[in-house]
Amino acid sequence: MAEEDQDGFGGLFDGASASDDDDSGGEETGPALVEEEYTRTPPKGSAEGRGALPPRPSTLKLSLVNSRHSLWGHRLWNAALLLADMVDKDEFDVRGKRVLELGAGAGLPALICALKGATKVVISDYATSTDAALMVPIQINIDRVQPEFVPEGTLHAVGHVWGQAVEDLLVPLRTGSSLSLRHENGGGSSSDGEKNASLGSGAADSGREKNANLGGAAAGAPVQDTGTEEEVASVHGQGEGSPRSCHRARPIGGGGGDGEGFDVVIMADLLFNRSQHAQLLETCDRCLLGRGSGSTATAAAAAAAAATVWVSFSHHDPEKAELDMKFFELAKEKGFVATRIKTVQMRDLFVENDGLDDLRGQVHLWCLKRR
Repeated sequence: MAEEDQDGFGGLFDGASASDDDDSGGEETGPALVEEEYTRTPPKGSAEGRGALPPRPSTLKLSLVNSRHSLWGHRLWNAALLLADMVDKDEFDVRGKRVLELGAGAGLPALICALKGATKVVISDYATSTDAALMVPIQINIDRVQPEFVPEGTLHAVGHVWGQAVEDLLVPLRTGSSLSLRHENGGGSSSDGEKNASLGSGAADSGREKNANLGGAAAGAPVQDTGTEEEVASVHGQGEGSPRSCHRARPIGGGGGDGEGFDVVIMADLLFNRSQHAQLLETCDRCLLGRGSGSTATAAAAAAAAATVWVSFSHHDPEKAELDMKFFELAKEKGFVATRIKTVQMRDLFVENDGLDDLRGQVHLWCLKRR
């Protein structure tokens, strides 16, 4: 893909419209949408004989924008499918946790977190007062599962630009608060928070020209890492881990302040946004539970120590994988410790027969915790 698609977004993060085909200039007409269907994976041990019922709902209908969007929010990506599948199979436990997904697209991993018992789930993507196109399908997807399958007030759609003020992202964590962007009124915000500078999510899904799996989360067996990832693991003093290893308690440092913040932050296929690595980490640092570490209560300290950023991604340009991995170098400078969890071979639908298709089909899973 073109270098400018990888590293430059023009005026997009300064408030320019993110939609390639939006020439209306107003809020009257919402974006055209397309629907995909995701079939959920029952957790291990839920086979017949144990009396376990199939997950409800067993399939999810997901809306996405129906035309190429400059932030690539019109695709359901392997990195999101992998995380959703892992949560659904109970490979890590989100029950009772507060979850934020950045650059969410359809919001699939976050929706599964809500269905698996997360208490507050904020689904975020790029949105401003003049461009909320990516938030419209997110609110529709929320309305399909809430309140029928999850309690009212669990799921919230909030626009955000990475690196800017995070107040709107934190508001739903406060009892009785809501900042949903309603699709009924053309994508406008249902609260005055629409005018806050934090509206407009970190350009979630731009430049991803490859590695879409539109049919389902058919994750394969783990494969070996690239050398670049092993180098980053070495820099951080971390080897290969497991989803459970990212829940080990660590000393607290930084987060939402006085117990306000998220237990889990999800980043699915965002590292291709190389110009936005620092901004992504700024948002993660401000939103992840533990910032300031003012609380000495045992339960609060344990929760802050366990707070985790899940980072799943593919190298859409494998020959420049080292540029994607610079995210973890910046994370180290920000006070995070990175742990590689696994690499899974998935299907790359954009086959180019250039010898790199298998590499583009790999999904890498890492986690960040505070040092």
